[in-house]
Amino acid sequence: MKFVQVARAKKTWIYVSIFLTTAAAVGFTLYIAKPSYEGERVPGFPLTTFDGTMWYLEEFRDRPIVMNFWAAWCVFCRKEMPDLERIYQAYRDKGVIVLGIHRSETEKKSVAEEFAKSVGATYPLIVDINDRMFNYFGKGAPTVPITVFINREGYVVERVVGPRTEEQFRILVERIL
Repeated sequence: MKFVQVARAKKTWIYVSIFLTTAAAVGFTLYIAKPSYEGERVPGFPLTTFDGTMWYLEEFRDRPIVMNFWAAWCVFCRKEMPDLERIYQAYRDKGVIVLGIHRSETEKKSVAEEFAKSVGATYPLIVDINDRMFNYFGKGAPTVPITVFINREGYVVERVVGPRTEEQFRILVERIL
């Protein structure tokens, strides 16, 4: 009888340990995923589109920007891209620019181009050479998708890690208008 009680106590302890370890890991991830640059002006990163056009992020200072970090291998990114296209179509007349920042260090550009074409993405798609922008905006985030909302003055208003629906994107875009 005593052996059974000890075994149950040990089993309970293992479950409690696993739960606490998982809770600590999730809490730590959420803590470090909070960007330190919210409310700060965004640097003028150079932007190269898939077709080779060169821009600088600061050229869009007078426009609200939705920057979505994505890759074709990301299941959630594949679901978001058509929603982002609808956001782009709905808000571009209000000056909103949607930029799809491709994690080019994780897959070939040709794979990404083929996928973007298959879903009808018409907003600018940017090659993130050496993951420079992802390393800045993705602080603490394990992977994509990450979406950053920047107001007309060039300040980060919100950064969200993980997938969003079209309705959630609309709510966040309204905050940067």
